[in-house]
Amino acid sequence: MLAAFPLGLHRAYLDDRRGAWAYRVASLAGVGALLLDWRAAALLGLALLGAAAYDLFWIDRRVTLLNKAIRKRVYLSQTAGPPPGFRGRTIDEPGAAPRPLSFAEQERLLRAMARDRGAPPARGDGEASGGA
Repeated sequence: MLAAFPLGLHRAYLDDRRGAWAYRVASLAGVGALLLDWRAAALLGLALLGAAAYDLFWIDRRVTLLNKAIRKRVYLSQTAGPPPGFRGRTIDEPGAAPRPLSFAEQERLLRAMARDRGAPPARGDGEASGGA
């Protein structure tokens, strides 16, 4: 992955054309400076390393957000949308199948049951199963 940084491919993927071309121009200038003067190439190389370090700091979050937006756009493009008058599901709809309890609701129910019996709440690690 780091080999693609001088080409600016990570910026091109994120649709940052200016940043991608800045990486490419700086890389070409670095190669040219290396042929002419090694000190100028070293300074330009350090600048590129600094820019790459900065990009490494934020690139994971930006790629994740971009991929999420792409997945959402693809998912929403596969359907015509909700039927007219759809307001979302509610538990008290007549004829609606009961939904299973969420994990948090199950945990809350277990704590309430244990509190009502006066027993300590079960931890889920086999302590409440009566094992030796």
